[in-house]
Amino acid sequence: MEKTALAGVALGTLALIMHRSLSASALEVWYGNGVFRICRVMLDYTFGLLPLPGTFLLVLVLVIFLARRLRGWRKWKLGTFVLKFMGAIGWILFSFYALWGFNYGRASVSERLSWSKDKLDKKTLIEMAEHFLVDLNEIRGNLNVEDHFGETRSWQQKIRFDAYPLARQLGYQVPGRKLRSREWKPVGILLRIGTAGFYNPLTGECNIDGGLHDLQKPYVIAHEYFHGLGVTGEGDCNFLAYLLCHHSSDPFIRYSGELGFWRYLRSALYRNSPEDFKLVMQKSLPQIQEDIRAIDAQMDKFPDIAPRVRDKMYDTYLKSNKIEDGMASYGTVVGMVLNWKRNGEQL
Repeated sequence: MEKTALAGVALGTLALIMHRSLSASALEVWYGNGVFRICRVMLDYTFGLLPLPGTFLLVLVLVIFLARRLRGWRKWKLGTFVLKFMGAIGWILFSFYALWGFNYGRASVSERLSWSKDKLDKKTLIEMAEHFLVDLNEIRGNLNVEDHFGETRSWQQKIRFDAYPLARQLGYQVPGRKLRSREWKPVGILLRIGTAGFYNPLTGECNIDGGLHDLQKPYVIAHEYFHGLGVTGEGDCNFLAYLLCHHSSDPFIRYSGELGFWRYLRSALYRNSPEDFKLVMQKSLPQIQEDIRAIDAQMDKFPDIAPRVRDKMYDTYLKSNKIEDGMASYGTVVGMVLNWKRNGEQL
């Protein structure tokens, strides 16, 4: 028992040291193009073959394992308890970084792009919102969204098919096309802790909450798929999810991505210029405004639990893993799309 705990402490410490000290180029060579690809295949052909979310099975196994390990804990000395606790933490850290976490040290999507990066000022933001809304109005005007509700499995297949080549275009060389997306039920489990979805590094699965409005699901699924392919930055995943949806042959997937991005863009416009926000919004089709209200109403069914504590914890987690903007990184997608358009929509 003590040897297992000591091994956990050693491996966890080693993983943290490597995470902090190895260069992006070194991680790209031996981890991104080596270890991670092996892990991706291994997880795809184990947890990925299960009919239910592997996270549930993993939690069950961990509970049983801990129950067995904790037998007779009242007789443990303090040193033994501390060692076993630290050993367990070490094994979790080692597993996290070995299966996915070392991707945090690789070059971000922004660093992989060769085009120039201009700053997003107030004037540019207004112009961007007005131009974007013209296209969004056209897409929505030609689409009866209700006809596409309930097609989650179809969206998953199409998004998975498109995600791999887009990721490879940016150097994320992940083999196969087996990554799974799971929809959690009962609904609201994830939404009540403030997340629409998450990627589980220990099972290799993308997970979304079944309580999301159907208008949100394709964009959220695409976001989580890119996490599963090795992209760590939240803004980076938002950007790639937008590109995937923007180029999709499925009109509903495309609209979901455009609408998801529009919600970030309109929020940025409102923060910078509430007056111009009102003027721009007057040019929006009533159907788009109704769609946003429908999304908000659906989200209101699942109020957050302790949102301030959650946000602080997740912000700290992101910053500790080299995402300097923390939770603010989600909104960087607006500037990334601006520069993508200014550079001829080329990567």
